[in-house]
Amino acid sequence: MASTNFKIFNEGMSADRTFSDAEYEVATQRQGGVIPGMALSRLHNKLYRQSTAMAKAIADFLVEQGRDCLDNDVPGITTSLQAAILNIASGQASSEIETHNTSTNAHTDLLHLWQSGKAYKVGDIVYSPNLPSYAYAECIVAGTSGANEPIWPAVAEEVTDGTVRWRIRDIKSGSGMPIGSILAYPVDSIPAGYLKCNGAAVGRVTYPELFALIGTTYGAGDGSTTFNVPDLRGEFIRGWGDGRNVDSGRVLGSAQRDALQTHDHFLPTSTGLGDARWCIPDTIWKASNGNEFPVDGNNTAARTYPGSSAGTFASETRPRNVAMLYCIKAFDAPVNQGLIDITELANDVAGKAVISSGPGWTKYSDGTLTQEGNGITDAVNGAVNMTFPVVFYSTTYGFCANESDASTWTQQGMATLYGSAYRKTSGLQVICKKVGANIFQNGISSAFSWIAKGRWKA
Repeated sequence: MASTNFKIFNEGMSADRTFSDAEYEVATQRQGGVIPGMALSRLHNKLYRQSTAMAKAIADFLVEQGRDCLDNDVPGITTSLQAAILNIASGQASSEIETHNTSTNAHTDLLHLWQSGKAYKVGDIVYSPNLPSYAYAECIVAGTSGANEPIWPAVAEEVTDGTVRWRIRDIKSGSGMPIGSILAYPVDSIPAGYLKCNGAAVGRVTYPELFALIGTTYGAGDGSTTFNVPDLRGEFIRGWGDGRNVDSGRVLGSAQRDALQTHDHFLPTSTGLGDARWCIPDTIWKASNGNEFPVDGNNTAARTYPGSSAGTFASETRPRNVAMLYCIKAFDAPVNQGLIDITELANDVAGKAVISSGPGWTKYSDGTLTQEGNGITDAVNGAVNMTFPVVFYSTTYGFCANESDASTWTQQGMATLYGSAYRKTSGLQVICKKVGANIFQNGISSAFSWIAKGRWKA
């Protein structure tokens, strides 16, 4: 059985023989060392107690590991201590590796992959093979994920997953600028993800993160659905005092009028200055109601020249400056590096969003209607009356019919027809109407495909 001969010095810790913790903390000799001829026994008893207690703890640790710890074998203590530490570390690592290898979620946890039925808190992020390599999902509403992985939307959009709400982020968009950051921009068009700092009222639901950050500090908007962004047009930004007693009493986000510091102007007299070149002569000072003030020969009070007579003067007090456009970051708007601005693309296609669709047809918000299908002409007379799934707004639309064994759509092209006959090179003849088209193929049966593009509204 392993053993040790280490003992604790001053086991009794008698108060009359040993410094207390408080005394030891402030003891001059503890901080600066023993003064020759002034050794304090109570201080030394505290010192020996602490050092031997630590030695005893280490010795007991080695004994528990099955190793002797004797004060006449310092090299053995060193070797035993190293071996004991390595043994414990190896055992712990093996346990963690075993846990990792046997856990079904080990790699999922390590890679932060999405998991079903897991509780997520706001700020948690997950990755998924079903997301683009540059994207991840950030939890914006805490909850528990659903049984099935959601269909992830585009970057900057949101999706509900069980009781969790995710927003898709773009790793590449990391400008490092958090929501609410103020940017001085050198041109009059703002970058993607920002709003002008013009005091405008914007939607609380549209910009939820910005509203959560600044609330109604700069204006409550309509009081329910909107809030105001800062209005920094023509303004200088000043650092908030934050308890420094400079510009004290200010509330963060508050506006302040222009001002000049209170001061006096010195109007010297001949007697006071002793130099008649730079003074008001004593002879023009006169007394009035006990107050001295300079007057000219007509008893008119003397005054300084108006500011416009020299120097740089204006209707306001200002330092030198350069005008730039202040804007505030309102949402994450990733920019595909050197290729395309996602926000601008969204703006470009905003008027072309799909609003409804069905078998063979799609309506777009800008009024465009596309339709497509297949058909076979009659074997007897080679004709078929085809009806469009959706009636076009007018007969002004593009139509292309193509025999299955004929040339490609690219070669056929699109034709804009106005209810008139049109003969394709493949032999099909088409008469287009608002509700459909008549297809002819010279009295034989022929399979064909067709596509049409027009408008469902003006």
